[in-house]
Amino acid sequence: DATGGALSVAGGAGLFSTTTGTGAAGDILVEAGTLTLGTGARLDSSTSAGGRGGSIEVTAGSTSGSGPGAGLFSTATSTGDAGQITVSGGNVSLANQAQISPSASAAGRAGTIGINAGSLSLDSGASLLSNTSGTGPGGDINITAGDVNLAGGSKISANSTGNAQALAGSINLVFGSNLFIDGSSAITATSLLADGGNISITSTGSTLRLFDSEITTSVQSGLGQGGNITVGSDTHPLTFLVMSDGQIRADAFGGPGGNIRIFADTFLTSSSIISASSALSAPGTIAIQ
Repeated sequence: DATGGALSVAGGAGLFSTTTGTGAAGDILVEAGTLTLGTGARLDSSTSAGGRGGSIEVTAGSTSGSGPGAGLFSTATSTGDAGQITVSGGNVSLANQAQISPSASAAGRAGTIGINAGSLSLDSGASLLSNTSGTGPGGDINITAGDVNLAGGSKISANSTGNAQALAGSINLVFGSNLFIDGSSAITATSLLADGGNISITSTGSTLRLFDSEITTSVQSGLGQGGNITVGSDTHPLTFLVMSDGQIRADAFGGPGGNIRIFADTFLTSSSIISASSALSAPGTIAIQ
């Protein structure tokens, strides 16, 4: 539990909470004006047995991480579930491969990511990543922010590389003014064998720019169904959806492709792809309204 005006962690230091038995790990709570994590600095909760991993909760005016190994991490390597990670406050920014990442590699469930901020910025390979590689399901990623910017190969990703029961988590993003996805960045929910996760991107009615980047759900093999993608909503269509060399895809291999629904008052596109295909089964539907 850390409370203060400013908290800066650097040089591989961190706050750690672990359990190796049946009891739950302790939670990590940070309330600060600013939280800054440098290369290798981390808030880390883990479980390697039946106990639940502790949650990580950050409330700060600004939260930033930069450099490999920097970020917030929750891991489960046995039957216990990974803890959830939540960040709330004014501005959240990650750069240079920093991560927020709950993961599970056995029967436990991967934790969820919750972001509630005035703005969210990911740059230079930074990521929000929920991953399962065992038999437990992946965690969802839930984001509410005014402006969201992804650049420089950054990702918001819910992945499953486990068996057919290891369902990929879903991504739910609500933005206020602008969502800009540029420079080979991605919002993606992928699965090796299980059903793909869904992606929902909604707004009160503003601009989504998808340049040289992608919004995708996919199942790479097996009979899993591709996840569905919804952009905008019937009650609040986007004011502008602008795509240039962008992709919106809900593809599958053995199972049916996912469905894509797009709601936008103005839709401008150039050299872009919208696809809901399946290699061996029926394609999904695409509806643009």
